[in-house]
Amino acid sequence: MSLQTILIVDDEPANLALMQTILADSYRLVFARNGTETLAAITKHRPDLVLLDVGLPDINGYDLCRQIKQLDTAQGLQVIFVTSFADSAHEEAGFAAGGADYISKPVFPQIVRARVSAHLSM
Repeated sequence: MSLQTILIVDDEPANLALMQTILADSYRLVFARNGTETLAAITKHRPDLVLLDVGLPDINGYDLCRQIKQLDTAQGLQVIFVTSFADSAHEEAGFAAGGADYISKPVFPQIVRARVSAHLSM
């Protein structure tokens, strides 16, 4: 059985490395550092889930999530926001943009694994 694919989107290399450490044993990981790379990666790799930062250099994650939801190749694709914007207004904006969940940084490995697993099993 092949591993499920997760697209991790963050412009900070340290954050990408941390998520790789947390998830690489259980999933196939693909990485993007901005909106343009994200849209290309979705088309190319057809991920099962996207972990998306809000603060990206070329677009905010909420707008990017809306764009993802418009892609024919991303029908049903769930997006979990993973961001340091931890207040309720940002969390609400994430859900309004089409996000399935919201994880605040700094992340805790067991929470990331549990939420990823839960969303992939839905």
